[in-house]
Amino acid sequence: MFKEGKSRVDVAIVLNLESFDVMSLFRDYLELSSLDGVVTTHDYLGYNISIFLDLFDRMKNEGVLTPPAIARFVHSAGKLAGLEEECLDVCGQIGRLNDKKAELEREVESVTSLLRYLQAECSKLQ
Repeated sequence: MFKEGKSRVDVAIVLNLESFDVMSLFRDYLELSSLDGVVTTHDYLGYNISIFLDLFDRMKNEGVLTPPAIARFVHSAGKLAGLEEECLDVCGQIGRLNDKKAELEREVESVTSLLRYLQAECSKLQ
């Protein structure tokens, strides 16, 4: 029935089966039809499959559903993850440098105050 394009609801009604049994039969049908990837993808994404379908639609609309384009997309996504990590690292370095800058500014202020005091004391001695 699935091969004929019948929906899972139709199969459940015609065969008088519970939804769990129909889903199990449908899964078996997909695996027997060499659509194991669909089953694996669904198992991985679960009810979040809409995210995958949205991505698919966007890639289709952008005209990037060719194997080379998909390969570039995946490569770019990997680079993006690396850039995100690098960005976090750079932000941490900037934070540490800002702390060091503030410390050095306080030190310069302290030395400047000391220098003013010593200049004033030297002026008194002259």
